[in-house]
Amino acid sequence: MDRTIPLTRYEDKGHSVNRTLQDARNFSFPKDSLDAIVIKMGLHEVSKEEQVRILANSLDSLKPAGELFIWECMGQTPKINEYFKRIIRKKDELAGYTSMVENRYFCNEEELIDIAEEAGGERVEVIYQDSSFDWNTLNLCQADFGVDVDKLKEYNEYIRSILPINVSQAIKLEDFGDFIIMHFAKKILRVRK
Repeated sequence: MDRTIPLTRYEDKGHSVNRTLQDARNFSFPKDSLDAIVIKMGLHEVSKEEQVRILANSLDSLKPAGELFIWECMGQTPKINEYFKRIIRKKDELAGYTSMVENRYFCNEEELIDIAEEAGGERVEVIYQDSSFDWNTLNLCQADFGVDVDKLKEYNEYIRSILPINVSQAIKLEDFGDFIIMHFAKKILRVRK
């Protein structure tokens, strides 16, 4: 929430900016009350079924000309996304994040478009994409593994064992021995009501 401070520039221009902290699966904005909703790097934290519910609730809260923006990280293609999900799941397992292993779902682009349409969205389009989402295993060791170098070694070996050469090339994998850097996609989709 603290990172939303730059939104004051919109308030200074007379726009109303609502900052609300609540569970996205059950948020309670009035029907047809919002111009725009942004979900940044959060939709993947719940199951695919709950993602549909979140998007349906969001679309219901938008005014007729409202727009929903979904910002997510994923594999550049559906095939690469399968490896991306496996890499994240292994990180979560090693970190002991049991609920994340069980509950998170990282959609690929096509799945995200499908669930947005299933939730009632129309004219779903990718408005931004690049491959600059850097996945650095050394940073994860510090943030998620409690600086446990044995877990880092196990994680690196797992990554090396599952990635075929064509996928490694596509994600521009750099193997430095003690750590690995990979580059996945960031995409922003716009969904209209």
